[in-house]
Amino acid sequence: HQGNSHECVAHASVQNAMIARNRQFNGLSQDVWFSPLALYTRVTNGRQWGGSNVLDTMYEMIENGLIPDHDGPGGKNSQQKLFDHTLHETSGRTEDWWPTSGWVNPSELPDGWKETAKHFRPLEVYTIPHGSREAHASVLLRGWCCTNGRSGHSIAHVKLVKEGGRYLSRYKDSYGPGSFRYDSEKLWGGGFVIRSMTMWDKDK
Repeated sequence: HQGNSHECVAHASVQNAMIARNRQFNGLSQDVWFSPLALYTRVTNGRQWGGSNVLDTMYEMIENGLIPDHDGPGGKNSQQKLFDHTLHETSGRTEDWWPTSGWVNPSELPDGWKETAKHFRPLEVYTIPHGSREAHASVLLRGWCCTNGRSGHSIAHVKLVKEGGRYLSRYKDSYGPGSFRYDSEKLWGGGFVIRSMTMWDKDK
């Protein structure tokens, strides 16, 4: 989770990319965790506070890709053994086992990081019209993830549910682990969906 950072857009965008990639593999067999901090600092050009723009973040992912997190499905620092370039998850908190921590400017990213990140770029991406509840619902009904911003926060919507005669958009908040939360229709629309990602090829 993002702790006390302002990296919510990057966290929601990374979640979108991870869901799209796992859908391509039809499961978690090739799951990779990515560093939201490594994305956020590039979008803001090193500005730590104040958040970032959803579509600016989308374009940065498309152009340059994502850097894997130190940690992964295999446990603490497990992805350091798999990839040449990794970074910690966020500047908003730290863990004792992370080999790096704190705020990182773009110039402080691991040397040659683009060689790893290019394998993890969104390929097919669709933007959602602002305020379009129909487009938002259509994305979720197809099993895709929609990242948008609303009320000063950015989240990754993952499922459409019906409760008490009304439809809600389900998400898991980046401010901390816990149960799922829900947005009403008035908060739907805007943002983007990733349909496919580049595939990792260690020989390229």
